[in-house]
Amino acid sequence: MSIRIKMTLWYGAVLATVLALFGATVFVMMRHQLRTRLDAGLNRELAEVAEEAQEAGSDARLRERLAQSFKHLGDYEVQVSSADGEVIFQSEGLKETPLPVPSVPQSFKRLDYETVPLPARSLTLGSLGRLRVAGELIPGPTSTVVVQMATSLASDDHELSELLLILLLSGPLALAAALGGGYLLARKALAPVDLMARTAGEITSNHLHRRIDVPNPGDELGRLAQTL
Repeated sequence: MSIRIKMTLWYGAVLATVLALFGATVFVMMRHQLRTRLDAGLNRELAEVAEEAQEAGSDARLRERLAQSFKHLGDYEVQVSSADGEVIFQSEGLKETPLPVPSVPQSFKRLDYETVPLPARSLTLGSLGRLRVAGELIPGPTSTVVVQMATSLASDDHELSELLLILLLSGPLALAAALGGGYLLARKALAPVDLMARTAGEITSNHLHRRIDVPNPGDELGRLAQTL
């Protein structure tokens, strides 16, 4: 294997590593930004439901107020359950596929965010069948209730899929272009070595007067030419 090929391969390996790290960093940061934006929206809706629950005097009144609030709110779905898992209220999108009620101690207030996969038949909640769910324990009309706010991840997953596709397409193209350019640069940089080899091969007993040209005596190839 020639030196120019080795140089090109080493250059390609380093560049591929840099491109992979860059692409992974961009993807992770994009996903984090989307999740942060989504979770902020869930928090706002959770706060509104908590306010409704605290103002409602009974579970029936809570159901009525939530039904009015979420009748035209298509981006979010809500489920209110008792601490033992009994569902008090569900928005229309969760009628067929209720959310699993987490089992948490009563001393906990904030529940964690989670991603919940949905059955294929739940088309109203996104074609990808995934929900981002945030939950919280709040004081209800009669007892502590578990409020779960959910929204579809279809839009975010679509954006991440497009970003991933762009990275997967542009990365190899950039690497191929860089490898081609790197090979040409290596070939140009090592051209004086080929010239020195040909000139040295022509210096025989009949051509002792021939000398190797030293265009730049200050660099490595110039010192090699002077030595020869």
